[in-house]
Amino acid sequence: MTHETTWKNYFLGFGASCILTILSFFIAARHVELGNLSYPVVAAILLLIAFTQFTVQLVYFLHLGTGKKERMSLAIFLLTLSVVAVIVVGSIWIMNNLNYNMTPQQMDTYSIEQG
Repeated sequence: MTHETTWKNYFLGFGASCILTILSFFIAARHVELGNLSYPVVAAILLLIAFTQFTVQLVYFLHLGTGKKERMSLAIFLLTLSVVAVIVVGSIWIMNNLNYNMTPQQMDTYSIEQG
């Protein structure tokens, strides 16, 4: 899927983004009034809309695709995404490990056992 950089594509992407944003806001703000939608259904719908909007942003504004010109941009984007994922997951892992090892209850138990 390749997209040329034209005003038409920018307006199409902008319109799709606006519609998806308004739709997600409407669902989040009015889901109680809409009827029988439970919270898991609303969350699933909002995640689907978010993924769709993410795809629209990538294709129409970052010009990522499978054409020859876009392959290098796609490779750089995927590398950047993987580096960010490693940093975020690693940070969460380190903070969780520090939290586990430095809780006051464990320090008190260790002090009592050593004293």
